[in-house]
Amino acid sequence: MERSDRSRRIGEQIKRKLAALITKEVSDPRLGLVGVSDVRLSKDYKVAVVYINVFNDQQVDDSMAALRSAASYLRRQLSQSLNQRGTPKLVFEHDVSIRNGVALSKLIDSVNKETRDD
Repeated sequence: MERSDRSRRIGEQIKRKLAALITKEVSDPRLGLVGVSDVRLSKDYKVAVVYINVFNDQQVDDSMAALRSAASYLRRQLSQSLNQRGTPKLVFEHDVSIRNGVALSKLIDSVNKETRDD
């Protein structure tokens, strides 16, 4: 389903603010190097699914746990900077799209190499 312009705009605003908050405000030692790749809002704008890239595969579980435990704090901080009636509940999900893209790219490269060798 296509996202509305309003949903996309609010999602981008939440993405930017969360990226800054995570970097500056979350001091949990479990949190590794992470990035916010996307934010998808529910139709009623009450839930924001935040897709997170974790750049060290060994830190995925710890980093996601750190973010989930900081979700209510991040939501409060976000509510102070958003000009909205309500602030959505934050649900953090690990984004594996980059990893899948790299694996697919390697697979395509190996197939191309095999066809060139024939």
